[in-house]
Amino acid sequence: MESESITPTSGTHQQTACPVSSSNDTSVIVEIPRAPVNCNSLYETCEAALQALQGKIQLAYSRQSQHIFNQAFDPELMEYNIRYENSQHFSPRFRTYAHDMAAQLIERYQLRGKHIIDVGCGKGEFLTLLADMAEGHGTGFDPSFVPDRVADTDGITYNALTGADPSASSNEVTTFRFGRTTFVRDYYSMRYASTPVDLMCSRHVLEHIPEPNAFLHDLRQIIGNRYHTALFVEVPNAGYMVRNMAIWDIIYEHCSYYSVGSLARVLHTNGFEVQRVNEVFGEQFLAIEALPQVSTTSAETPTWDGAATMDREVVAFAENFQQKVDYWTEALERSVATGKRAVVWGAGSKGVMFLNTMRVPDAVDYIVDINPRKHGMFVAGAGQKIVPADFLREYQPDTVIIMNAIYVDEIRQQLDQIGVKAECVAA
Repeated sequence: MESESITPTSGTHQQTACPVSSSNDTSVIVEIPRAPVNCNSLYETCEAALQALQGKIQLAYSRQSQHIFNQAFDPELMEYNIRYENSQHFSPRFRTYAHDMAAQLIERYQLRGKHIIDVGCGKGEFLTLLADMAEGHGTGFDPSFVPDRVADTDGITYNALTGADPSASSNEVTTFRFGRTTFVRDYYSMRYASTPVDLMCSRHVLEHIPEPNAFLHDLRQIIGNRYHTALFVEVPNAGYMVRNMAIWDIIYEHCSYYSVGSLARVLHTNGFEVQRVNEVFGEQFLAIEALPQVSTTSAETPTWDGAATMDREVVAFAENFQQKVDYWTEALERSVATGKRAVVWGAGSKGVMFLNTMRVPDAVDYIVDINPRKHGMFVAGAGQKIVPADFLREYQPDTVIIMNAIYVDEIRQQLDQIGVKAECVAA
């Protein structure tokens, strides 16, 4: 779907220094003139979706820290509220991953009966899972928390909360209690420093933070002399993005894209001693675990032997970016010319950016997602309607464009179950 009416982009903000190393020795690698500012926000009408605020993406790379960041990012445009929806827990593949990660953390840090804090907990799925599996206590902080959407540990069932004020405004700081878990609709800060914590989690938050040093410094200050408290951070893996040409992973909401080197560096700089860094979930994420440094002079700055490889892969990514855009533009144009029906599967950030980047009129009318919270809503910036898989029984597309290859087998199985024989291609 194409619209002549596009909300003007924000255009004046520019940050040339790397947010991890503060180095000005950076180079621009990719520019995207317009992209939805909040691609995970849901819109009730196509018209509202087409008017979604747009921003400019200008990715720069710092060789000093192997870090990628959006020089044009403007934090004043960002708003995380109850319209924000990015849960992945409706996928069996993702739930298995989350369960296994929770089990590892519980065993490694002896979390049975302990206290867990989740900074930027989203809808609370992972925190609820951790607290239940550890038979402990969880406290989650997130200004976009929705009180009627807490799931049980299978990631699907909605549960009513006790002690919640249903009349509370989404902008009020409100506390909700559910089983072993308490949710605070607020940003985590020093005002909550007295909350007990044995494990502090922050999953898929750091990439949204324009000043990561300040954010991690504050977390370290809150932890104080609780040297037993572990920090677990998970972010998208910039290394995976550049070596696999995963260009749909570039979204405005992510002002930073961390490599193993830049992630370890930013934690070390702010008083944490890195214990391990792993590429997880098919190498798409980085999972890092750290403990508070007892002495700021005792730990050596971590080195990364993958720096030179990252440098080369970033150059190749920049050189081949437009080629991949052109390939998919031509593929969609052929689909339209031959009268074939194509749908996209995956209305998360990848799918939203794919549709906003392509801009081929009449190529894709619908995008499928298994998250029922998204059904009937419309894609930010592009305007396609989000539909459940069952919609395809009658629609019968010729091609299903799968936005994340890790789900290909899961999606093919669902298509077989509903009698859809379309060609499946991974974007």
